[in-house]
Amino acid sequence: MNYKYIKFKNAEGIGILTLNRADKLNAFNTELLVELDALINYISDNKEIRVLIITGEGKAFCAGGDINWEKEIGELESKDTMKAMSDLQKLFSKIEQLRLPVIAAINGYSVGGGSELATACDIRIASISAKFMHPETELGVVAPLGGTQRLPRLIGLGRAKLMLYTGIQIDAKKAHDWGLVDEIVDEDRLMPYVMEVAQQIIQKPSKALELTKKAINKNYHKDLIDKDELNYYVACSKTTENKDRLNKFLERKKK
Repeated sequence: MNYKYIKFKNAEGIGILTLNRADKLNAFNTELLVELDALINYISDNKEIRVLIITGEGKAFCAGGDINWEKEIGELESKDTMKAMSDLQKLFSKIEQLRLPVIAAINGYSVGGGSELATACDIRIASISAKFMHPETELGVVAPLGGTQRLPRLIGLGRAKLMLYTGIQIDAKKAHDWGLVDEIVDEDRLMPYVMEVAQQIIQKPSKALELTKKAINKNYHKDLIDKDELNYYVACSKTTENKDRLNKFLERKKK
């Protein structure tokens, strides 16, 4: 399989999926998301892969949506914006519901949709230098990919509101204290340690792992394809305020 924005290898049953758009901090664009969806479908059908690790190339796990991409999505007709974001929400749900355990190896910035991607994984292990942030309201929109649903379940209602309302950045230690990540390790130990965890998991019978995950997720995640998130995102994406903020952000980047 040849991908432009994703690297993948099967390391004896451990799939390592690396978002590979390092010059843009692995931010989402249409091509990356199409590749990610195709690869997740492949992994779902490939019984040789027993554990999946998702990480990012360079100094970021994932910076969420590329601002130019978000601007393009917002300029579509409402029904087309809704479809694009609904497809993305379903992709994250597909990752969450994979039959195999999924580990996020968070190697740097985990922002907006990147944080939402991490929360769709079963286990989150971060390097000590990782940073977490939800800037959606600063850009005039609602976190549409589970941020309003998964985040409160992991870190509590008040802390989720604090992150989503203010857009504050938290470091790996605070993310660990709050429950957003499960373990933190030194940067040079991240992938070796994640591989150790994956090796422990892969030794267990696959059916036992699959059904354990299914039992845990059955009620906890049953309402995470949330239409309100999508409707609110679309409504915000059509406002003048959202368009102004995106344009100002892009102007700052040019300068």
